[in-house]
Formats: sequence, structure tokens, C-alpha cells
Amino acid sequence: PTALPGGGILGNPYSISTANQWFAFINENSRWTNSSYVQLTANIDFAGVELSPIGLSGKAYNGNFNGNSFTISNFVIDGTVDDDQMGLFGNVASTGSISNLILSSVTVRGDGEIGGLAGYSAGSIYRTAVRGTSLIENVSNASNLGALVGNMGKPGIVDESLSTSGVTVRSPGGGYNLGGLVGNAVGTATSVGNAVTIRNSYSHASVSSSGGAMSGILGYAGYATVSGNYFA
Repeated sequence: PTALPGGGILGNPYSISTANQWFAFINENSRWTNSSYVQLTANIDFAGVELSPIGLSGKAYNGNFNGNSFTISNFVIDGTVDDDQMGLFGNVASTGSISNLILSSVTVRGDGEIGGLAGYSAGSIYRTAVRGTSLIENVSNASNLGALVGNMGKPGIVDESLSTSGVTVRSPGGGYNLGGLVGNAVGTATSVGNAVTIRNSYSHASVSSSGGAMSGILGYAGYATVSGNYFA
């Protein structure tokens, strides 16, 4: 694999500061599944380049990614030619975490579970944001779209995260379960470890579909704890 600075451990994480290093992260999927630690150390502007997601439905991301409050901007992810879970991270495992990351002016489209940050997540998402003129779009009538996460499973958590005005979540074909933060969030019970949680978060995204189950925060919930959030 292409060398990244650092050792991938808590005290010495892999460091990413350039587009080329991000591509190395994409292309070496052993870094997705070995619980490694990765940090962003600079803003990265992809200038319209199309990316593939980190983590797929059969090879979920279970590492620990810290954006250090830096911004990744101007990328395109086109799910019409890739996996059915679309986002900067396609699928985040229950042991995966993403924190302190800002996405700006991004486009993510497809015909499955779609989010700016993650198509599907059962992991921990903390202090993240989607902002700028960003588009999260379903090109068919499939469901589960969110500015941040398309679909959440147990024991997933979204905490202290946001989407701003200028972010659009839409399904022209009439998909269901659209949210300004999360499209669909369904656990299996209310007990700890079986529910999903969305808390202390904010959305000002535009959400539209000719289908149903739409909301400024969360499109559809089942066995979900939703608290301290607001939409404006």
C-alpha cells in the first residue's frame, strides 16, 4: 500500500493532508477494516473530482477518523456507477467513528442509501457538518437520504452535528425517508446498544420529494432517541 505518514495507532495516527493521500486511503481498503486511527491535517479541495466512498456494504469502515475541524470540499460521488451506499464514507460499522470533520460544496447522488458524510452508519459521528452549496440527490425512487447520513442502524449515534442553508436533499423520483440530517434511523429495541441516537444537532437544509416521510432533521425513526435537535 501507498505509505501514509504515521503508524495508524491512537498516539500516532495516519495523517492525510493532500488529495493524493486521500486517494491512497481510498485504494488501500485494509486501512478501513483494521480499526486504525486516521487524522486530517489540512483542508483538501478536490475541485470537482469524482471520488469513491470509504467503506462498502461488504467491507464497512471500522476505523477512527478525526478531521481535526478541517474541511474536505468540492468532491463528487456518483452512485449510479458504484455501490448502493453513497457518501464520503459508504458504510460505517458499529465500531467505526468519524469526528470533527466539515464537508463543503459536495455532490452525492445515487439510487440507494445516500448521505453527504455516510450512506449508512451504525457507528459514532460527532461534531461533523455539511455546508456550502451541497446536493444530496436520489436519481431513482429509492429511499433513505440525509444531508449527513442516509440510513442509521443500531447502535449508531449522531451528536453535535449540522447541515446549513445551501444544502439540498432531494428525490425527484419520489423517494421516502428524507431528512435534513438523517434520512432513516431504525434500531431494534429501546435498550442501550439496540437503539439509534440523534442529539444536540441542527439542520437548515432544504428537503424535498414527491414521496413522503420528510423532515428537517430525520425522515423516519424507529427505536430512536432524538433529543436536543432543532431545524430552522
